[in-house]
Amino acid sequence: MNFECKFVDFDHRLKCYVVSARATYEWYLNATNGAEDNLGIQRDIIKGQKTYQTLRQDLKRGCVLPPVVIAINQVNLPAKLQNFPEEPFLQVPEIDLEELQQGLVQTKSSDIQIIDGLQRTNAIRSVANELQGEDKALFLSRPIRFEIWLNIGLDALAYRMLLLNAGQKPMSMKHQIEILSDSMRLALQDINGLEIIRSMDKRRRVQPGQFQLSVLTSAFQAWLQKSPNVDLRNAVTEQLLSDEAIEELGRGLSPNFHRSGDRFKQFIAWLVEVDRALGPANAGFFGNETVVQAITAVISKFSSAQETEARCTEAQQRLLADLAIDAGALRPDLFEEFRREIDPKKQNVGEASRLLAFRAFSEYIISGGATSMQDAWTFASQYLK
Repeated sequence: MNFECKFVDFDHRLKCYVVSARATYEWYLNATNGAEDNLGIQRDIIKGQKTYQTLRQDLKRGCVLPPVVIAINQVNLPAKLQNFPEEPFLQVPEIDLEELQQGLVQTKSSDIQIIDGLQRTNAIRSVANELQGEDKALFLSRPIRFEIWLNIGLDALAYRMLLLNAGQKPMSMKHQIEILSDSMRLALQDINGLEIIRSMDKRRRVQPGQFQLSVLTSAFQAWLQKSPNVDLRNAVTEQLLSDEAIEELGRGLSPNFHRSGDRFKQFIAWLVEVDRALGPANAGFFGNETVVQAITAVISKFSSAQETEARCTEAQQRLLADLAIDAGALRPDLFEEFRREIDPKKQNVGEASRLLAFRAFSEYIISGGATSMQDAWTFASQYLK
């Protein structure tokens, strides 16, 4: 037994197949080699704590770990699984599990995200590196159980993670969104003109269309909470935001399910268009995470409300049209000018900057684009005093 699929279930809520599987430590470590980095972009592996020292000792004694949860994208499903069961609770058709296994063993580690079990994976890898000879061979032949979410979309993955953690809160909402970061990269990478830069690339944004993955991650959080500036250190606030995010994501999952966070993806595609229309001379504008968070929250807020959705779409289209005529129509120079007037002795500069951008874009969207961005920035600036 190197790797074997035991059975397949179908999550009718998420429209996603889930495989229960078992493998040897050796197969699992080889398959996920480098996958820790997919999530390690912003989440550090915990080292040195007594809990994990004890776990490593127990692994050497032959303990059985709770199942690890991973997501695998770009999986070519067997023909019988190409179409989703439409009726609730309808059973998954019988398939040749060996055919599914063959597809999964060819998976690249870059297509794997460790959703629940990063610390366990690191503990297994650490023990394997410590052992030698026959002891190492015996250890690597030990079994590990895990479940695999196949080709799960960003919205569905976010919904499941937030829902399962609601109430008990073993990790913060921000932490959970960060864990989704590589799934987000895969979901967005085919947007025309978008280049996603990861921290491991050790590069900076130098031209329009380039965005740090960490900026897109914080933008997704702003999209869910519809606010650019929320203190998640407050447990009550975080619980309310998590509940709202679950409800927001849940609405997008049914009845008209779309796989990979289409509304957010459409927004990012529009943002890239605006960024490129501004041109290289204004590349610093959307290089500012403050601005990206603010405009993301604004578009999410107004596009998700039935009363303002059409007006929001109209304003977005109008802005692109105006930028096609005049690259300075967005007036990023006014943002910088008003931001320099913020007194750091009286206000938190980052928070005030986010609110400045949030109010300016809100004014523009509410007017359906009829208000010029010059007037919108001027209107927003009065709240700085």
